[in-house]
Amino acid sequence: MDKSLRETAADFTLLYESITDSSIAERLAACRPWRQAVLSPMLHTQTVATLPASWRFLVIDGSHVQGPGARGTQSRLHICMDLVQLQCVAITVTDQHTGESLEHFPLGPGDIALADRGYAYATPIVETVRKQAEVVLRMSPAHLPVYDGDGQRLDLVQQLRTQPWATLRTLDVGIRTPSSPQGVHGYVHA
Repeated sequence: MDKSLRETAADFTLLYESITDSSIAERLAACRPWRQAVLSPMLHTQTVATLPASWRFLVIDGSHVQGPGARGTQSRLHICMDLVQLQCVAITVTDQHTGESLEHFPLGPGDIALADRGYAYATPIVETVRKQAEVVLRMSPAHLPVYDGDGQRLDLVQQLRTQPWATLRTLDVGIRTPSSPQGVHGYVHA
């Protein structure tokens, strides 16, 4: 059964002693070596540990946290995990107003961050790439405008309408922000 940090803290408080959801998060962060020891044999990490030593393949996601009887999100849990080493790189608990963002995590040279479309916003992507990290994510053209080599906004839907069914296409694109008009270079695979 999946439980939020708040639900876990409430159960522990009822059964043993008083504890907060942030204390539960701190204890989970302290369990990294144990999680690695338990998960490594289950996931056969020896067969996937083929990245160069200076690279980290990081999986990033966020989750809504609700306490008992809550009618909506009360907190958000943001997790960044090294998929090869099976170690949490960062765990952050924020309020319900703080959304998913690459800015929550310590990304830098050699990092390859894999995230879902909730992280596909120009400013955090540009800042992450400027820190020399790589970003692989799903995106929605409505939320992440991309530009061609001449700096013109690219209509991805129109570009892909001419693509034959069941084929792959790679588009060379740029992502930019008002504060960074040069932006960064990347690819869209569709």
